[in-house]
Amino acid sequence: MLRKTVMPAMLLEMGFINNDEDNRLFDEKLTDYAIAIVDGIMAYFSALDESVCPSALVMQAQLLLNTGFGTDIPLSGVYKVSDLPSVIMALQTALNAAFDAKLKVDGLLGPKTLAALENLPDKDRGATVYWLQLALMLSDHFPGKPDGVFGPNTQAAVAKFQKTNGLAPSGLPDTQTILKLLRY
Repeated sequence: MLRKTVMPAMLLEMGFINNDEDNRLFDEKLTDYAIAIVDGIMAYFSALDESVCPSALVMQAQLLLNTGFGTDIPLSGVYKVSDLPSVIMALQTALNAAFDAKLKVDGLLGPKTLAALENLPDKDRGATVYWLQLALMLSDHFPGKPDGVFGPNTQAAVAKFQKTNGLAPSGLPDTQTILKLLRY
């Protein structure tokens, strides 16, 4: 199969599955395996030339947005303006799940989506916090594993992002912070 492609490709053998238990374990940890592979590839290329693959953290966020919210962001390791509609769609999906916001998932940051941002709590758990953690990863500001819990790591990452971007570092995801995360 690889011989017939005209683009760079590789085949990864991740293990030998010969029973139901191995298959179950593989299925349960598939995202973790994918992230580990991405980390390894990104570390390799970053060691060669940082301009080739600028951020393993961003690539992880892109992968997790795709798997967690059904977006289709290219796994480039670079947070691009062209990714914004997908990131906004993920936000709209999270707001709908958490608050039954009844937003149209269209990737546009319109008045209804902006109004729904007021629902973002300072301490919570769930889809909106998971999205916040991934948005912070896209901006290279969330070093942990996203878990959907607004704990001390998330609060510190929000405060660091706010300070870096000229906002008052409250550690709370207010509308101004979300707009900065979305590059508005």
